[in-house]
Amino acid sequence: MDSHEVVELNSDDCVLWDYADRQDFEMGDIKALGLDIKKNGQIQPIIVRYNGDHYEIIAGQRRWRACHYMNIPVEAIITDLSDEEALFVQSSENLKKGISPYSKAKCYGKILKDKKITQAKLAKELQISQGSLSDLLSFNDVPEDVWIAVGDVSKISIRTAMHIKKILDEDLDLLTEILLIAPQIKKGIGQKKIDEILQREANIKKNQYIYDNYNNKIMTIKDKEIKFHDHFYKYVSMEEISDYIVHYLNAKLKRSDI
Repeated sequence: MDSHEVVELNSDDCVLWDYADRQDFEMGDIKALGLDIKKNGQIQPIIVRYNGDHYEIIAGQRRWRACHYMNIPVEAIITDLSDEEALFVQSSENLKKGISPYSKAKCYGKILKDKKITQAKLAKELQISQGSLSDLLSFNDVPEDVWIAVGDVSKISIRTAMHIKKILDEDLDLLTEILLIAPQIKKGIGQKKIDEILQREANIKKNQYIYDNYNNKIMTIKDKEIKFHDHFYKYVSMEEISDYIVHYLNAKLKRSDI
């Protein structure tokens, strides 16, 4: 079939290519797009390849989803592309409508893992250095739980992904803290702000507080120092303070044994 011939396909006969890169948060308003296509027609065909009993969508996932949503045929160009060729058709398509670094990293990481192309050749075809490609792939070295917690990863820069990877490489125990600040990461905070938040949390953890029976703070244990809060001298006896300290130390010992 002529590679430039546009045909109509039943949208039910199309499936996503295994290396489709656009994530759900980058789909936009599919319903609005579908209504527009139904009213004004499909301006640009999707690109597919035939694979046995179905067509794989190489480029134009949003247009296909919109047509599928409206239950109307989708206009397509049928090609005979290898996985490697399909990857670059998809990448070229996404230059027209920006796609997040995260989505690119997921696509490239998967196709590299499946050994469809070498990292050196991929970098060359993308016209970027191998170092830049490695930086981009840092998204794949961050636990997926982080990106799930963030949700919409569209504002996350490559530098931020690299920094989160570095933090967790050095101390995986900080994963909980990273997950807790996921809403702020979603807003696009950079590495400086992430470090400030983590440092503040570390300082809070380093300072242990002892409370009386009414949940009033009576002392702070910082490193090896104990600071008594002056205004509680009026209400708490030294004997009671001693009891609180013993209780605190016993509880700490029990936690360390778990």
